[in-house]
Amino acid sequence: MHKIKLRSFLGSFLRSICGLQWLNERKLKRPIIVCYHGIVEKITDPFLEEYCIDIKTFSQHIKLLKKLYVPVSLSTLIEALNSDSEVNEKFVVVTFDDALKNQVCLGGSILNDYNVPWALAVPSGLIEKGRSIWTYELSLLLYRCWKKGDIALPGFPLKKITVHSLKEKHQALLIISKMLFHEITAREKLEYIDSLIDKVGRSLYQDKLNEHGHYSLATWNELKMVAGTGTELLAHGWYHFPQNDTLSNHYLEREIIDSRNEIFKKIGVKPQGFALPHGMSHPKTNYLLKRAGYNYCLTSN
Repeated sequence: MHKIKLRSFLGSFLRSICGLQWLNERKLKRPIIVCYHGIVEKITDPFLEEYCIDIKTFSQHIKLLKKLYVPVSLSTLIEALNSDSEVNEKFVVVTFDDALKNQVCLGGSILNDYNVPWALAVPSGLIEKGRSIWTYELSLLLYRCWKKGDIALPGFPLKKITVHSLKEKHQALLIISKMLFHEITAREKLEYIDSLIDKVGRSLYQDKLNEHGHYSLATWNELKMVAGTGTELLAHGWYHFPQNDTLSNHYLEREIIDSRNEIFKKIGVKPQGFALPHGMSHPKTNYLLKRAGYNYCLTSN
């Protein structure tokens, strides 16, 4: 089982122009995989669009990639790694995490225009459920939906922190996210996010999710369409939960095994690779990856 590291290029316009980040990466002298998240027309909200890149900068990245490297498909890189021959150190693979609608529509269109192959990591349990990645949901709830002056901490309903100002909301997001990552079980994560949505009202939450748009996930039809054009689909968990000690065996199997089966059930494609949500793995992750039938796993640094 190959565990391959990705490098996330969410660099600024300046980095794209001067190429400082790319020059640093060129010192690696080995193939690289670059991972992007949201693609937007223009960055307008640095809090909600923290992991987004605007289309102009993204286009510049791709131009620079083609100039400095040899863009190949993920399957081409895996095949090269499995062969006995030396791997071209200029190989580069472009991937998107989370199967966002803007990745499929905006990002995919730009990559196709430049004739650059790409791969898409899909959190299959969230597709067409009217929901998004839990970290995105938490940000949207706090910054766009939350009107109360305080918010309860996960696992401690009577312990609350104030969220009057934008600064307090940002601090609360950091505290709550850390707790959800490392201290709260999968079931409690689901219950906590659901309780916040119930408190603001599900109709308001859905309206804000649709209004903001950047966190909306692609549909199964859209995923089937891009897969049909040659884009490689990876499984990316069921709920996109971090694989650590907060997950029971049930949730680990759902994240790894059920996520692959769901993609096959919906669009007839069996992903050969798994992209670890948040780049985190559990002691049982490798065993379950092999049991599910994956050939490789992507992580990040």
